[in-house]
Amino acid sequence: MASSVSIPRFLLPQSHMLARGAYYRLFVATNPVHRPLPIAYLRHASTSKPIPKPIPRTLAKPEKFNPPSHPSRLVKSAPIRQYGPAITEEEKEIHRTKQYPHMPPPKGSLMDRFLNNKVLHMMITLGVLAFFAGWTFVLDFRANSPFAGTMPSWSDWFRHPLDSLARSGSTFKLHVLHESDVTAERRARAINETMKTKAYRVMHNLEPLEGQPTEVKILVARMRGEYIESTPGETPQIEPPAPQPKKPIKKWLGIW
Repeated sequence: MASSVSIPRFLLPQSHMLARGAYYRLFVATNPVHRPLPIAYLRHASTSKPIPKPIPRTLAKPEKFNPPSHPSRLVKSAPIRQYGPAITEEEKEIHRTKQYPHMPPPKGSLMDRFLNNKVLHMMITLGVLAFFAGWTFVLDFRANSPFAGTMPSWSDWFRHPLDSLARSGSTFKLHVLHESDVTAERRARAINETMKTKAYRVMHNLEPLEGQPTEVKILVARMRGEYIESTPGETPQIEPPAPQPKKPIKKWLGIW
């Protein structure tokens, strides 16, 4: 079986080139009209006339300033022009009191007075804030106070409001007294710790014994095993510390 071999295109016979060469030899070479001109005689410039440039149009300068008939800004002092018959007082009253959809209520109506009353809105706002503050205080009191069990129930407030109010007042007084006792005990414990610290510093010669309060002297004597006579029923008084003179602050140029 013979194998097919592809021949390149440039090796194939070019019949159109042969026909073109025969046409050139027969007509162009024998007729001088069809002969191509030399390169020196070819003219590539355009033979048409050039297009003149457009002349800008200029407006004549006016002799005086002529304002435009429609100003760019609205003149507020100009009267309102209404085309048509004048509106009567009855029609104005109807327009003033008419309720249009998706528009604010007309002036003078009940809803308009309610929406524009600042005092009423302030009272509503303060009332809501006071209600939430009281509600928070009651819930916190019932959750953290040790006397919350003596508070009246919610149903008692509706059946016996005055008795419930009196019980709530007495319970709140007990709570205040209890908090005062706890605070006083905490303060006494802190003072006792301060006195022990001072006595410890005196025992280790970090501070002098002179000028110390009576409680510190008693604690120092107990630590040293000394005997101190004390009058029964006498309560020691805490002496305030002596005021120390303030050192003058050095200032730069008397300012800083």
